[in-house]
Amino acid sequence: DFRAVANVNLDDNCNAFFNGNSVNFFTPGGGCNDTTFSTVVAHEMGHWLNVLYGTGNGQDGMGEGNADVFAMYVYDAPVVGRFFTTGGGNIRTGLNTRQFCGDANPGCFNQVHTDGEVWMGAAWKIRTELNNSLGNAMGDMVADSLFLGWMNSFNQQGIRSIIETQWLTLDDDDGNINNGTPNYPAIDAGFRTQGFPGFDLPFITLSNVTQIADSASASSNYTVDADATLNLGTNISSLELFSRSGGGSFVSTTMANVGADTFRGQIAGGITPVLVEYFVVATDNQGNTETFPELGANGALFFKIGDNQAILVSDFESGAAGFTAGSPGDNATTGVWDFGNPIGTAAQPENDNSAPGVNCWFTGQGTTGGTVGENDVDGGSTSLVSPIFDAQGAAAVSMSYARWYSNDAGGNANADVFEVEVSNDGGSTWINASTIGPAGDGTSGGWIVSNLELGFAVTPTANMRVRFVASDLNGGSIVEAAIDDVQISILTDGGTPPVNFCISIPNSTGVAATISSMGSVSVANNDFMLNSSNLPPNSFGLYFFGSGQTQAPINGSMGTLCVGGNFLRLPVTQADIFGQTFLSFDFTGTTNENQIVSGSTWNFQQWYRDAVGGSLTSNTTDGLQVQFN
Repeated sequence: DFRAVANVNLDDNCNAFFNGNSVNFFTPGGGCNDTTFSTVVAHEMGHWLNVLYGTGNGQDGMGEGNADVFAMYVYDAPVVGRFFTTGGGNIRTGLNTRQFCGDANPGCFNQVHTDGEVWMGAAWKIRTELNNSLGNAMGDMVADSLFLGWMNSFNQQGIRSIIETQWLTLDDDDGNINNGTPNYPAIDAGFRTQGFPGFDLPFITLSNVTQIADSASASSNYTVDADATLNLGTNISSLELFSRSGGGSFVSTTMANVGADTFRGQIAGGITPVLVEYFVVATDNQGNTETFPELGANGALFFKIGDNQAILVSDFESGAAGFTAGSPGDNATTGVWDFGNPIGTAAQPENDNSAPGVNCWFTGQGTTGGTVGENDVDGGSTSLVSPIFDAQGAAAVSMSYARWYSNDAGGNANADVFEVEVSNDGGSTWINASTIGPAGDGTSGGWIVSNLELGFAVTPTANMRVRFVASDLNGGSIVEAAIDDVQISILTDGGTPPVNFCISIPNSTGVAATISSMGSVSVANNDFMLNSSNLPPNSFGLYFFGSGQTQAPINGSMGTLCVGGNFLRLPVTQADIFGQTFLSFDFTGTTNENQIVSGSTWNFQQWYRDAVGGSLTSNTTDGLQVQFN
């Protein structure tokens, strides 16, 4: 039993309000009439309905706008608060032209009443369009039914473009809004007039596209099915399956109809480790296309084949795990990243994500019983940076982490973003891997576990880092963040990772040259590569390999011999201007690398020319042991 009390003739002027339990109205004065009349009463009762139906009275103007919609629909008039002032002025009107600023910035007019005009305006335009198409009586009845049905069905708490989909769903009569609804033209026109993106009817709907699961071993091929449904009377011309492996170019194969609306295609397999991406494009006889996923190559489905090995795992119960607070350019004045057991507020967690654990990283420790804004992020950005991790040669690099982020309170709510960035050069440069906010899911606190493919942003190297950046840049608001349960994994072929051994001597560059590998240690994949770094620029050298290990000086050279026993030489290479050499292997060829077979272990090193003190000499890298499979 939910009842609202009405209080009238309060000793104040020019306002009315709802406080959660009662509606309250003021006496005449200050140039305003008594506020207990028609649409003002309906507007305040609309706030009560927002509470009753779960729509809420949120920060982006949804509460105010929805209360205005209720008032307009009850009185069948666009003006709310007509004759609010003694001079005949009103408060707001559904005839306004305030435009929707997008899902990422719905509260763009910086005041809840003006922000709400976007939704009240769209709702009135819909009612007008329905009146134009159905007549006044029927149009009003359909508008009222859709509005009340929507209030009962969706509990929508923010002004978002999804509202049109919700209204179309209620208006639909055949279970498929993609072929239009009885009143689609009127509903869509109303939203578009107010700046909403509208709902474009697709000629083709793609659904039930096969989501291929990750696996440890490779199959010869992978089957992808997709259902293609025609909506607007055309015919299917073709379905194409686009796929690529390991970041190469997308290739297309034709999908065959296997019955009814279902089409089937194949992705070639046989490779591991590898990340495979794919998407489907349908075309009708008029040249209209539909893509799934919608972004195609820029948001393709993917699956991974190989062994997913965790290389960095921490729930932070044993310490900070090498993570550090602070990065060049940070300028937050309060709320910088801290480590330990957070003291909870309305915006910050009280408990970490991994109960019964207690520790995590979080922004700004306040005091017990302190205010919500006591030590939130203010004045700029603050960064949390991971230790360096080695993903050299990995087919994919993945991160799972638990995130808490809240920016939906304060005077300028939902104005900032939380960013996850990745670096493959130790932190000299950073690339964005994910952005949360400024509005929408994940901006109202609560622990959320998220998964990121870091390899989509950068090429994996031995010098990787990630960082989490929380900011308060766009006016005062309450911003809090926390991070817990981080796991970084690399996709490998399941073999033992290559291991460096032996000690190399610094060369004329002042540092010691090192050897590493790229690609897979699987002989069947035939994509193994050696790489040396910190060589004298443009110097010549050669790689060699053998079955044994040693550590002995080389007569007439600065270098140390690391490969023991009999060894085999490989082709001569020349370092580039950055002091790096690369050598790709062909295990199927006629040169010495064809001695390498699955199950064998070999030790590699590079000898190279150098000049020290004006005299020509030579040096060597350290050694690299590789177990092939």
